[in-house]
Amino acid sequence: MKRNNRRSLQARLAVLPHIVKELQRIDKAVPLNEQAGIKTLALDRDNDPVLVPMDDHQPQKKLGHSLEQFPHKNLISLLKFLRSTVGKDGKTGSVFTRLKPKEMGYHEYLDYWLCACGNFEKLEGFNACDSEGNLVSPVPKASFCRCERCGRVIKVSSHTIVGINLNPIRGRF
Repeated sequence: MKRNNRRSLQARLAVLPHIVKELQRIDKAVPLNEQAGIKTLALDRDNDPVLVPMDDHQPQKKLGHSLEQFPHKNLISLLKFLRSTVGKDGKTGSVFTRLKPKEMGYHEYLDYWLCACGNFEKLEGFNACDSEGNLVSPVPKASFCRCERCGRVIKVSSHTIVGINLNPIRGRF
């Protein structure tokens, strides 16, 4: 039982840096619809996510110290909500949507794999990405790539479209 609790805590801790990154992108307190007596989620001076209670007389709680209150799937839902929130740059965060796997087409005359949108290597091309479509530095043996025309994420080894990300996080190049 303790082993499952430890794994669950590790999974919740793994989500925290992503929540911090999204709060930095949004750059303001995010209202949480008064769930469980919590008014907003924000960053404190140390860039730690804090829960701001409805009652102004209650102290703020660091999200990292309150993880046992939140099941992993609720933290994932919170992260998805934050990623869909418009940030200070007027854009939403990176949102990956899993699609039913579909093999890419092949253009027999041009000798290229074709994305479902008609893009191929010599048009707008494909860029290396992680499994959620966030762009990474080009590597020779990337496991995934992203269509630069439509945002579909492709598993390179099988030439299979596995998802789509219309607003990826741009990696450092």
